[in-house]
Amino acid sequence: MSGRRRRLGWPRPWRRRWQRWWEARHPRSAHCTLTQRNVYILPTAAGWLFLGLLAVLLLASINYQLNLGYLLTFVLGGIGLASMYATHATLRGLQLQARPGEAVFAGEVAQLQIRLADPGPPGRRGRARHGIGLRLTAPHPPEAVDDGSAPPPAPSTPPGDDGWTWLDLAAGGEQSLALTQPLPRRGWHAAGTVTLQTRYPFGLFRAWSPWRPAVHWLAWPAPEPAPPPLPLGSAATPTSRPPAARPAHPGDEDPSGLRPWRRGDSLAVLHWRRSAQSLAAGGPLLSREHAHAPPGPLQLDWAGAGAADDEQRIARLTAWVLAAERAGRPYALRLPDATLPSGLGPAQQQAALLRLACWGLAPPASLQEPSP
Repeated sequence: MSGRRRRLGWPRPWRRRWQRWWEARHPRSAHCTLTQRNVYILPTAAGWLFLGLLAVLLLASINYQLNLGYLLTFVLGGIGLASMYATHATLRGLQLQARPGEAVFAGEVAQLQIRLADPGPPGRRGRARHGIGLRLTAPHPPEAVDDGSAPPPAPSTPPGDDGWTWLDLAAGGEQSLALTQPLPRRGWHAAGTVTLQTRYPFGLFRAWSPWRPAVHWLAWPAPEPAPPPLPLGSAATPTSRPPAARPAHPGDEDPSGLRPWRRGDSLAVLHWRRSAQSLAAGGPLLSREHAHAPPGPLQLDWAGAGAADDEQRIARLTAWVLAAERAGRPYALRLPDATLPSGLGPAQQQAALLRLACWGLAPPASLQEPSP
């Protein structure tokens, strides 16, 4: 018998049904306005204790016929109801908008830029909103939803106050912030769930609202840490004249260019005949400077990567693409199902990384979800 304990949870069909219902109730959207339909509220631990205290005060007042007890009970009850309304109103009416940050490599964290705005009531001055917390939670992988064997995902934002980012919003103002989500694999990743919550003003109630932004990131493949050297291109080796075209006497060779002699030049590169003429005219010694054929485009081929599996090939090709860009060498990328023509520059690099990131992967179903 294994010593590991299986984590208890809902039966699998119930979890699937709950997940489908929850996703249908909260579809992905590029922007969101919090209303009474998507803001939920429940008492906190302090709130339940407060309700218990009110019940005890009410029973004592009824039992002993204490008029001041009735007064205190109803005053505290009114304060609690006002606190519940103020807590719910802190989130109600907020407008949210999200956009993705720049693409990153697999294993890094991506940024989700969120803009909060308080439109305020029409024709009237708005109110400040205090104690608003936001947290981005990575989405559940399908296997975790199916079998329940994996623990729930950890908050994506680096833990400050349990992963929450807190802010205050001025009346009629707006504020922007960035939340982070790790991208463990190459390919497309959907943003997780952004949860907003507040316990303002007394901490007796907690109001929260989940939001699924219609935001996706593309994670480039992580490059190989120590890749082999770049492969040679089809015409990448410097060439000189063929042996049959070389003159019999090296001194009579017609160089494609001459330059003044520099310290460190060997005697083999001195052009004696032209140097003699230059010295006779009072000039310096002259050295040969042959023109070399420019390096041809690199051929980054899938079959030439020579790695053990597909992911290692992709990591090696990614490292070669980055090395070719740093070296300023034009390159072509050849994959089993596609070929990228030769080129150089940011557009070429993005096109190559896009093909490597998406090779063999289907786009996530969330890309086809409607985003109202």
